Amino acid sequence: MRKKIFLLVGAVIFVSCAGYRVQSRTNPFEQYGIRSMYIPLFYNKSNYANISGIFTKEIYHTLVGYKDLKLSAGKDKSDAVLIGILESPAKMSDSISSTGVKSVKNTYGEDALGDREDFFVPTFNNMRVSLRLIVIKHPTANEIKFLQTQMGKGALNSKIIFNESIGLDRGYLLKQLDGESVKVLGTQNDGLERENLKLLAKQAADSFRNMILYAF
Repeated sequence: MRKKIFLLVGAVIFVSCAGYRVQSRTNPFEQYGIRSMYIPLFYNKSNYANISGIFTKEIYHTLVGYKDLKLSAGKDKSDAVLIGILESPAKMSDSISSTGVKSVKNTYGEDALGDREDFFVPTFNNMRVSLRLIVIKHPTANEIKFLQTQMGKGALNSKIIFNESIGLDRGYLLKQLDGESVKVLGTQNDGLERENLKLLAKQAADSFRNMILYAF
């Protein structure tokens, strides 16, 4: 009787855990003979300026926590290289689209207009960017150039063991200016754009972590 109860409890526990996977912090690339990896600054082919550093940093921090994976200082001293390519829609208006408008006169008062007629400014921005990540063993300069092209998307072979794109999309409210000149509207919102790009970089790192968890 005890044996039957024990087996029944064990079966219940097993079924309850179905669909869940224990997150391992061991090197996910070891099965491919990769024990060291070099992460150069990501290539920025997007419409956003100076964003390579923040995305490279977040992906680096994702991999630095994996046991038995050494992040080396150069590609010649590593088993593989992780290449990151930042991309966005061709048009800037598609990379950052503004929705919703407000009247300058109604929002800031007539003094903000000076001698101009009333006009409208956006209230909400939506930004789009994608990050393509490739793990390749001992790449040549020509291979790196090829991977940055459209033909390089999704390419896989014995050297390329990971090649995936992460689409990122985030919206945010633009800052309200109380009594300040609307001429500084763009400057005031630059900080908001940078903060949201940092949040997108963290989102990319989380997506990458989940990808390698279930892919390897």
